Amino acid sequence: ELKKTAYSSTPMVILASREHTCIHPNVSRSKKKNEDCKNLLDYKEGISCSFYYKVQQKLNGQNKLREYGYNSAWDIEELVNLGKKVKACPYYGTRALLE
Repeated sequence: ELKKTAYSSTPMVILASREHTCIHPNVSRSKKKNEDCKNLLDYKEGISCSFYYKVQQKLNGQNKLREYGYNSAWDIEELVNLGKKVKACPYYGTRALLE
């Protein structure tokens, strides 16, 4: 809907929960996404989240989004699809956009 307004070209951030943005193959199917995500980031089970570590290189600012063709307003589904495409975490990507 924002795309239809005068604000469609304004830099923006949509904050969403891991429930809606997680793309990790195991965590995204989990019933406890928050806990499982945090465990991956804490490296508790000997594995980590490769999607998280690619955020700074792939989704670290509004300019990066423009490089991928997101020049106007976007929604959560578009960000999730972009995260899948570039293999970077949409959840932490949105937080990187705040900085």
